[in-house]
Amino acid sequence: MAAASVAGLMYRTTIYPTDELLRTFVSNDVVNLFIGLPILLGSMWLARRGQLLGLLCWPGALFFVLYNYIVYVFAMHSTWRFCCISRWSR
Repeated sequence: MAAASVAGLMYRTTIYPTDELLRTFVSNDVVNLFIGLPILLGSMWLARRGQLLGLLCWPGALFFVLYNYIVYVFAMHSTWRFCCISRWSR
């Protein structure tokens, strides 16, 4: 999650080739790094220590990550990586 968000922020025009993708996902990458990742890591740390708060927050953090990256699957289907993969699979 951190690597994908940092790559999205560092290589904006390569990863997000259109203005719509750029406007949508750059802010999403910032939210992932500063809100989503700390909540995920914090809940994992608390759950590992056996605290109830971590066990309760961990599924919510996992659902946030799932919900967040499902959007990437559907929005990024027309990028060059998808086109290259679909050409090689024929």
